[in-house]
Amino acid sequence: MRHPLHYGPSPFRAARCEMTIRSHPMVSHRQSVRQSVRQVTRGARASSVPVVFIVDPDDETRRNLQRALGATYVTRAFASESAFFAEHDPEIHGCIIIESALPGTDGFATLERLVATDCAQPVIFLSACASISTTVKALRAGAINFLTKPVSTDILLAAVNDALKLEATRHESVDRRRAASRRLSALTQRERQVLGCLVSGMLNKQIAAELGIVENTVKAHRARIMQKLAVRSLAELVLFASTTHAVTAPTRHPFEFRNER
Repeated sequence: MRHPLHYGPSPFRAARCEMTIRSHPMVSHRQSVRQSVRQVTRGARASSVPVVFIVDPDDETRRNLQRALGATYVTRAFASESAFFAEHDPEIHGCIIIESALPGTDGFATLERLVATDCAQPVIFLSACASISTTVKALRAGAINFLTKPVSTDILLAAVNDALKLEATRHESVDRRRAASRRLSALTQRERQVLGCLVSGMLNKQIAAELGIVENTVKAHRARIMQKLAVRSLAELVLFASTTHAVTAPTRHPFEFRNER
């Protein structure tokens, strides 16, 4: 028997209501969508949540987009390019939806600015009067999709989902480049010179003659290079150097290196 002052719902009734809500088809659909979003961003930074940035001068359009995306994604809406760049963080995982006609500028200028900063967040263009030439121009400039207003929720969600998949791949590539850059920054000037010679196919004896040092010193440099770059073979070393475009063979005369031992 329940206490007379206990006005809250019965725990058994609450449990039944919760089970009913969870079994509702709309809730199940949203849960499956959220699960797919988590799978898309798996491998990205665990502390980050995908954010959909919306840049559109029309208040109603921004509200409609946020309403359509808000159940699945975190959204941030801006009425102008300046407001967007004032708060934009390119390190956040997400994508950007840009209206092709912005006050004081256009979406193409905004897209060019994003591309110039090597932003990994994919851009989706949005317009009420898209033409074939405008669409082609946007895609060539770096946008991954071009949607026409009014856009259905299903098409919008599919475009954002595709953008997040691409963004996850881009961030993995950026993370690999940054990790490689950190390892390369640990090399000394002499080690970079030896690395350039190794990549050009020179033998230890040839490198020693080229740099004006003894062969044992070349071997010691080579061992430290492989340790710092976390490679196990010469083939891996050459692949690392070729993909990062970090070194070139020395161009100075051997006698210029002798005082740098």
